[in-house]
Amino acid sequence: MALAETVSSRVDRSNPLRARWRGARSPLLAGTVLAVVATAIWSGNFVVARALRQTTWPVELDFWRWLVGLAVLVPFSLRGLRADWPAIKRHWRYLLLSGVVGVSAFNTLLYFAGETTSAINLSLLAVASPIFLVLLTALIDRKRLSWRRAAGLFIGACGVVVLISGGSVKVLSNLSFHEGDLIMLLATALFAVYSALVRHKPAEVRGLSFLVASIAAGLVVLLPVYLAQALTTASTPVHGETILGVGYAGIGASALAYLAWNRSIALIGTARAGFVYYLIPVFTGVEAVVLLRSGVSVAQAVSLVLIVGGIVMGSRNAGTDARGPQREPQARTANDADDAHVGTIAQASRACGPGPKEDR
Repeated sequence: MALAETVSSRVDRSNPLRARWRGARSPLLAGTVLAVVATAIWSGNFVVARALRQTTWPVELDFWRWLVGLAVLVPFSLRGLRADWPAIKRHWRYLLLSGVVGVSAFNTLLYFAGETTSAINLSLLAVASPIFLVLLTALIDRKRLSWRRAAGLFIGACGVVVLISGGSVKVLSNLSFHEGDLIMLLATALFAVYSALVRHKPAEVRGLSFLVASIAAGLVVLLPVYLAQALTTASTPVHGETILGVGYAGIGASALAYLAWNRSIALIGTARAGFVYYLIPVFTGVEAVVLLRSGVSVAQAVSLVLIVGGIVMGSRNAGTDARGPQREPQARTANDADDAHVGTIAQASRACGPGPKEDR
């Protein structure tokens, strides 16, 4: 083992291009995998939202899912929160804004939209999320949108349209839009804003501390709305399906998915992670094939090729965003390494150098 490491280090010193390539690809791979994990979990959350829309109010579902998510994350974050508390107090406005946008507003609007529009419309409007993410990143970083990313956005969007319509122009021509569509469009824009806030979070606040503080702030804003609704409307009965749905949304879609998504943005940037968001309808289709044993059509296969092609085109040689991979602040004592539960991902981030330059 020692001999292999010595030979590898000598090869890297003799070939600096290879060493740079290895350092650039490690955060790219880790960040992409984390973004894929987050989108896979979120695709299941759309199923949960549709299943519970008749039995659970949107604000009620949003409040309880985030309360469960917070309960899951707090035990892993206590040491980091104590160490980061001075920085959290200094940046409380930033954390409050992140909580309102990413916790209170985005998910509640998503659930409201699901009550007044069709699933096909929600999926089509979800195409706007990567577009908003890429355009907002270019605006904040003051960089011109490269032709690769523009082409990737277009190809990926075409793939989603083919997947939703089944390749039929008639299906698209018969679409009708409702109030919920405007709500969903606003929700996708807010998700882009939240992702940008994650990318530019205060450097002295750990990723896990940032997420927990944002969730807590969002719940504080949701609490009076939830209580007002509970006092003025009839209580909804609790079934086993409701408990399972809230559990999945809280542990999976809130705690695990947001933790993976935030870390992905820190590693590869908002724009590149945004392209992976195109995979949500693909994962939904895969779940239908696996769980419902439905067949795979030609249109689905073509859409998969277009979506993956768009992701590759938009991400190829694009590097990270202007800020480069973010590093977690060093623990002040040996006991402050509260983010160790993300283990190999955090270690890979610290071991890697800055990503490749942005493709202009």
